[in-house]
Amino acid sequence: MPIRPLDASLRQLKIFKSVVENQGFSSAQAELNISAASISVQMKELEEQLGMILCERGRTGFKVTERGLAVYEATRGLFASMDNFNLEIANIRSELSGEIRIGLQDNVSTNPDFKLAKTLDRFHQRSNSVLFRLEEAASSEQESRTLEGRYNLAIGIFHQRLPGLTYHKLFDERVVLYCAKGHPLFADDNRNITLEELTKHRFASTGLLQKTVQQDRDFNPQAHALAENMDAMALLLLSGHYLGYLPEHFARTWVERGEMRALLSEQSSGSVAFHTITKRGVLQPFAVETFIQDLLYCHHLV
Repeated sequence: MPIRPLDASLRQLKIFKSVVENQGFSSAQAELNISAASISVQMKELEEQLGMILCERGRTGFKVTERGLAVYEATRGLFASMDNFNLEIANIRSELSGEIRIGLQDNVSTNPDFKLAKTLDRFHQRSNSVLFRLEEAASSEQESRTLEGRYNLAIGIFHQRLPGLTYHKLFDERVVLYCAKGHPLFADDNRNITLEELTKHRFASTGLLQKTVQQDRDFNPQAHALAENMDAMALLLLSGHYLGYLPEHFARTWVERGEMRALLSEQSSGSVAFHTITKRGVLQPFAVETFIQDLLYCHHLV
């Protein structure tokens, strides 16, 4: 009956190879770190699987049969091929190639604490043929697409902790309450504004920041307009009819132009944490592993 590959276990073939090279069971014990009795059992099972006697042992001593020598040569070739295979896999794995697909929270490019550009620069110091794909998406979409394998990693604000994902905090983002030119509170001195006064005005919300910002328990304004991202939020505020939260770095352009101002920044501001997420239990391609390590390094986390 023909022997299927791996019918004879690699472990038993390794024992046989050692026995032949050490010219006996006793001499092979030290190399294999198992007893002579155990070697004998393994050898018997191997011979039964192969249907042939590989070596003779008895009073006359140890001797490899003619068939045993042929099996030994085949075993040497097998393990040499495995060594070459492992080397080729290591070489393939060490290549920085393929695609790296990244999901991103919207409007993070102006945050000085977000070091993606620095990470890309560090990564490209190495020779590579990687194609990067960056895509803005909402937090829930980032999580689902990372779980589906559409993204290798994603970076954003995540309220929950899904069991199928691994989370690494990268940085905090300061978020402040703003109004824009034309709003009744724009020209008021902060000293004349109270949290109670703020609740009398229309609020625009992304939902995400409303849930995440650390707010006073007595300050939980009702949303009168909803925006899906920071650009939409800024447009609502610039109408002069709404108050709303924006990341401080994102609002800076309008503040410097005199088109927006912060309101009670110490009382109403807060922070949100940005994390990078990857699918738990998945062996990432070498290029992705390298990029993630660069990302953590540039955020001073490794």
